[in-house]
Amino acid sequence: MSQEERLVKTICVMCGKGCGIDAYVKDNRLVRCEPMPEDKRLGGLCPKWEALWDLQYSPARLTQPLRRVNKAFTRITRDEAFNITTAKLAEIKEKYGPQSLAIVFGQVFTLTDMMWIIPRFCDALGTPNFVTNGNYCYIPHVVPDYITFGHHMAPNYNDTKCVVFWGSNPLESNPSIKATNKIKELKNSGVKFIVVDPRKTDIARMADIHLQIRPGTDGALALGMLNIIIAEGLYDRDFVDKWTLGFDKLARRVAEYPPKKVAEITWIPENLIIEASRMYATSKPAAIDCGGGCERHTNTHQSIRAISCLKAITDNVDKPGASVYTDPPPINMRLPGRVTEKAIGQDEFPLYFSECLRKSDQAQNTEALLIDAILSGKIKAVIFIGKEIVLENANTTRTIEALNKLDFIADIDIVMSETAKFADVVFPAATFFESNRLQILMLGESGMVTMTRKAVEPPGECISESNFILELAHRMGYKEEFPWEDDAELLDHILRQLGTTTDYLKQHPEGYLWHPQEFGTCRKNGFDTESGKVELYSEKLKRYGFDPLPNYVEPAESPISTPDTAREYPLVMTTGAKSKFYVHSQYRYLPRLRAQFPDPLIEINPQDAQKYSVADGDLVEVESLRGRIKVKAAVTSDIMKGVVHIYHGWPGDSNTNLLTPDKPTDPVSGGPAFRSSLCSVKSLK
Repeated sequence: MSQEERLVKTICVMCGKGCGIDAYVKDNRLVRCEPMPEDKRLGGLCPKWEALWDLQYSPARLTQPLRRVNKAFTRITRDEAFNITTAKLAEIKEKYGPQSLAIVFGQVFTLTDMMWIIPRFCDALGTPNFVTNGNYCYIPHVVPDYITFGHHMAPNYNDTKCVVFWGSNPLESNPSIKATNKIKELKNSGVKFIVVDPRKTDIARMADIHLQIRPGTDGALALGMLNIIIAEGLYDRDFVDKWTLGFDKLARRVAEYPPKKVAEITWIPENLIIEASRMYATSKPAAIDCGGGCERHTNTHQSIRAISCLKAITDNVDKPGASVYTDPPPINMRLPGRVTEKAIGQDEFPLYFSECLRKSDQAQNTEALLIDAILSGKIKAVIFIGKEIVLENANTTRTIEALNKLDFIADIDIVMSETAKFADVVFPAATFFESNRLQILMLGESGMVTMTRKAVEPPGECISESNFILELAHRMGYKEEFPWEDDAELLDHILRQLGTTTDYLKQHPEGYLWHPQEFGTCRKNGFDTESGKVELYSEKLKRYGFDPLPNYVEPAESPISTPDTAREYPLVMTTGAKSKFYVHSQYRYLPRLRAQFPDPLIEINPQDAQKYSVADGDLVEVESLRGRIKVKAAVTSDIMKGVVHIYHGWPGDSNTNLLTPDKPTDPVSGGPAFRSSLCSVKSLK
């Protein structure tokens, strides 16, 4: 008997922005999706939104558990998949200890309920090894802010007069209609735009000043801007005197970075550096949107420290239109006393772990050291949850070597990913239309939680990731630690810590503000640092053996630091810029999106293309110290001379991470240099 069409108010998580969806369902099948009227923030209607139906009903989806035997996969039942997995985990734990186990999850679960469920399961197992990409994505912004302000300071656009998009391109990373219109409204209202990016992106085309920067030199630019602002007396003296610590020492440090020197380092014309510094300092209030382009270098921490100091000395913190504090939600799911061993990276990156744990119940381990631990024999088994480590981790060759060394791999994903191909057991994952999930939204001035509600039943034996963890925990004898029968009960437990319930979110699909909009709190209560002030000079950094002032160190691999390498590999290579059609390695199997971005590309300046005999559309070989790949050339003046940009996330011999270095890393966060290394290019026509 046919059912009537019903409406389910849910959330799209194709990119993690959490746009509201009115999903219309009939006979357990998605009929159509429309923007949820209650969602006033983002509004969907981006290119990925148009592929929602393709995602849900893709023929590439896994619907049955698989077991790999002699490199071939055969179908098995869910019971068999769980029995194999629990038996192998128990065997390896008994033989090598719980620290030989690790769980790795992907970007799609960042700031979802899985952020708290997985560490609890790790505690139950007794392993400290909870691994994400946090050490090179977002957290490298957070920790320098914690050191400087005691809080993460995110941009707020209310009544702003100037926005610095520093390595940020929201028109690609957040391309919904409402978000795009917000950017256009800011520009049309007279807000000044400064863009720091080696590429002439869509947001850079709107800029009043575009600073095309050599990748990895952001710290030098920030120190140069501090130099100009302090030398010309453009800083806020009242705020500096009352609320900062170490200004005189900072002033002496930045005096070492006059505009001419900074221009030589960054490849930005001196006059533009001066003009941008004055524009930012004299526009009140002003916000800095510090994006992923500032991350993933060997000098990330101190670069973002310098940017934090820029916010501070101009009094562009803790107020509308500037940068406002936003801290993690007060959720704690840990099981104290269950883990006795140190986590991967805890000895190598103690400050990173200390600051993460100070503000949250977790510290995410580093992927680079996970690979080391596997290759050294310390890690024997890994569960990958929606994680494409083969395509997303630096130095793919070492990653594959590590995967081949493991005694056991379990993987849960929607499709057969490049990582799942190495698994012993593969579980089919439910889509967000088929599961209940929490989405934590950090909005700059507030914190909100929304909920993805199950709209249709999953096909075959697909299972949501939270129910996967619940069932695995129950089968391994951890029912006491996981007393919830299903994901709905579990989510309710988490939500109560935020002061709400699943029932409330069903009635209020727009979300629940667990941290309402607040301004001026830091000025009233003091900053959450050891001194209660903004620490331009950090005694904490000094105690951990780091420079207490922001500094600039040349990227580990560059024309300056490795001139011999640069003779063979003369082009600065950057990767990782987002596309509005994909999210990292996801969705290339969806025809509607693939048709709009069909080929892996390298962007190269016309002068460099002429020098290396490369024509637009040529198949080219790109080589680095780590390996070589083949991609299609896009000759464009949108990329600065001497720099190439390669889109990441493509499989096979187009995987850009066959080129990227996994060592050395940033000394504080442990993140590798995806965005600043060296390569050569030659045409294969």
